[in-house]
Amino acid sequence: ENADFPTPAGEFGSTYEALIGQLLDTTDRIVLLNVPPVTIVPYLTLVPNVVVDTATLEPIPGPGGEPVPLLGPDGPLAPGDLVTFDAIERILEGDGIPVDMGGTGEPLPGSVVLDAGEQAIARMAVAAYNQAISQTAALHGLPVVDIHGVVSDIDENGLVVGDETLTTEYLVGGLFSLDGVHPTCKGQGVIANALIDAIGARYGVSFPRVSIAGLPGVTLTAEGGLVP
Repeated sequence: ENADFPTPAGEFGSTYEALIGQLLDTTDRIVLLNVPPVTIVPYLTLVPNVVVDTATLEPIPGPGGEPVPLLGPDGPLAPGDLVTFDAIERILEGDGIPVDMGGTGEPLPGSVVLDAGEQAIARMAVAAYNQAISQTAALHGLPVVDIHGVVSDIDENGLVVGDETLTTEYLVGGLFSLDGVHPTCKGQGVIANALIDAIGARYGVSFPRVSIAGLPGVTLTAEGGLVP
C-alpha cells in the first residue's frame, strides 16, 4: 500500500481552497463540482470475482454447487471484493483460477483487486473531499453541483432520457465509455445539464439545456458489435 494514496483529506482541502482563492482573484462566477462515487464504475464492477465459463460468463459451480471465488493475494476472494478490468487478461491466462478448475493456481495480484477495506478507504476519501469542497463553497458563497448524488441516483434508479434509460452498466448502460471509467457523450451531457441548472439558479444566466437523447453513446448491435 502507498501511504501517500489517497491524498490526505487535510492536504486536499488546503490545496483546493488555495486553488479556488486564485480563481476568485480572476472571477467571482464559479461553479464547483464534487467527486462522484468511485467504487461503482464498470471498471470495478464488471469483472466477476468468481470463476466463470468464458463462453457464457456464467459462474461455474464448485463441488458443493456454489460459485468458486477467484484466488487473490490473500486467498479466495470475499463476496464483496472487486476485480478490475486489468485482471481480465490474467484470468484468461488462468491466473486466479484454482488448478482443479483448469487454472494456474497463481493468485491475482493486489493491484487488480479492491477488497472491502480498500473500498472503505476510497469511499471515506471521497466523502472527506466532498466535505472540503462544500466547506470551500460555503466560505465563498459558491454553488456546488452534486455529481456524487447524480451518479449515485442513476446507479440506483437509472435516468430516463427519451426512449432509453441510462444506467451505470457497462456498454448497455450508456453512461460510461469503453474504459469503464469516463463518461460517454451522453454522460457528459448529464453533467453539462447539471452545470447549466446550477449556473442559472445561482447567477441567473440562461443557457439551453443539452439534448442528451441526441448525443452519441456506446451501444450494442443485435449481432453484438459496438456502435459509437
